Amino acid sequence: MEQLVIGRKAEMEMLRRYIDSPKSEMVVVYGRRRVGKTFIVQNVCQRQYSFYMTGLYRRPKKQQLTNFANALAVYSGQDLPIPTTWQEAFEQLRRYLSQITEGPKVIFLDELPWMETSKSDLVPALEAFWNGWGAAQDNLKLILCGSATSWIVNKIFKNKGGLFNRDTCRIFLQPFRLAETEQFCQSRNLGFSRTDVALCHMVLGGIPYYLDKLQPGMSMAQNIDNLLFRRGAMLENEFDFLYSSLFTNPDQFVNVVELLSHRKHGLTLTQIGTEMGKKLGGNLSEILHNLENCSIVTQISRITPKGREVCYQLCDFFTIFYLHYVKNNSTGDEAFWQTRHASPEAYVWRGYAFELLCLTHIQQIREELGISGVPIQVSTLLTPEAQIDLIIERVNHEANLCEIKWAADEYEMKADYAEDIKKKESAYRAVTRKRRSIINTLITTYGLKPGAHASVIQKVLTLDALFR
Repeated sequence: MEQLVIGRKAEMEMLRRYIDSPKSEMVVVYGRRRVGKTFIVQNVCQRQYSFYMTGLYRRPKKQQLTNFANALAVYSGQDLPIPTTWQEAFEQLRRYLSQITEGPKVIFLDELPWMETSKSDLVPALEAFWNGWGAAQDNLKLILCGSATSWIVNKIFKNKGGLFNRDTCRIFLQPFRLAETEQFCQSRNLGFSRTDVALCHMVLGGIPYYLDKLQPGMSMAQNIDNLLFRRGAMLENEFDFLYSSLFTNPDQFVNVVELLSHRKHGLTLTQIGTEMGKKLGGNLSEILHNLENCSIVTQISRITPKGREVCYQLCDFFTIFYLHYVKNNSTGDEAFWQTRHASPEAYVWRGYAFELLCLTHIQQIREELGISGVPIQVSTLLTPEAQIDLIIERVNHEANLCEIKWAADEYEMKADYAEDIKKKESAYRAVTRKRRSIINTLITTYGLKPGAHASVIQKVLTLDALFR
C-alpha cells in the first residue's frame, strides 16, 4: 500500500486534518491534468462521500445539470426532477444533506471548472449554497477540485463576490520530484537505472498518470515509443487534451508555449509580445500568469548588461518533448525514440532538459551544497560574451556559478572549456560589480574526470544530488 502515497503524504495528511476537523471546511485541490488530484481525495475519503460528481468535459448546461441530478439520485435514493438552474440544483443538494444527521458530510465536486458553461451562473449558485447554508453547518466538508488551475485561481481564490477568501484549505498538487519518480518506477518493478529515471522524468515530467503507463520488461526508450510513437499510442493526443482541458481558448496559450519551446533561456514579456505579433489575442500578462498557475511556465531572473530582468521559461517537460519530437513527426516509425535517442539532436535535447531538471530541483541542489537554510537568489546570466546556466547567490556574498552538463560518463574538462569558464566568471563580476567569492560549480551526470584543467571547478554535483 505504500506506493499509493508516493510523494503525496503531506498533502494527504493536510486533507485528513480538514476532513476530521469539527467544523465546516471548504477545501480546494488543484493542479494540472493527470497529476493525481482525484486520487488523493479518494484515498483520504475512501470514497465515503455524502455526494460526489464529476463535471462533464465540454458539455452544455443541460447535460451538466442532468449529470448532477443522476448523481444526487444515487446518493439520496430519491427520484428528483432534473433542475433547470444551478441554484435549483444546490437547493436540492441542501435539502438532501439536511436529512443526514451523523458523521461528516463530505461533498466532492470534481472537475468543477468543467461544470461552468456560458451564462450558467454556477459560481453565484455555489456562493449562495456555501454562504447561505453550508458554512454555518457543523461538520460539512466541501471539496472542490479542478485541472483548469487558472479557473480555480480566478473564480475561487480571486472571486470578487461571496467566495472571496472563503476557502479554508488550498492544496496545490505538483508533479513528482525526481526522487518520487524513482520511487514510483521502483514500485512498478521497471528496473530503470537512475539515468533512465532521469531521462524518463525529462520526457514525462513526473506526472503519475503517465508514469503508471510504463511497462516492466521494456527499456526506457521502448516505453517512450509505446506511449508516444506507436500507432494508437496512449499519449499521442494528450497534448491537445491537456491544453483544451486547462484553458477555454487553448490556441493562444499553445502559441506562447510553442514560442518558448524554441527559447530555452526564456524571453521577457516584451520579447514575447514582439515575437508573437498579431498571432496573440487577449492579454499577454494574463496568459502568462495562467500558464504559471498551471506549472507550465515559470519566471526566472536573468542578469544582463542592462541589469536584472524577469524572463518566462517553459518548464513543463512533457510539453517540451512533445513539441520537439511528437507534434510534427510524420515518419510513421513506431520505434522512433529507440533509433534516435542517441542522435546528436537528442543529445542537444538532453542538455536542454537536464538544465531544466536542475532548475526544478533547486532545493535538492541547495541541500547538496549545504546551504538549504541560507537565503538565496537564483538567476542566469546572458551577455554578448558569456552565458551562465545557473547562478545561486547567497546573502553571505558567495555565489555558485553553475555549469550544467549531461554526459554519458565522467565529464572531461578541456582546455578551451576551462578558459570559457574563466571568461564567464569575469563577465559575472563585470556585470554585477559585486565583490563576491565565486565557487565555480559543475552539475553533471557522473562527476568530473581528473585532469589538467579540472581545477577550474571548485565544486562538483552529480545526478545523484537531484534524487535527494
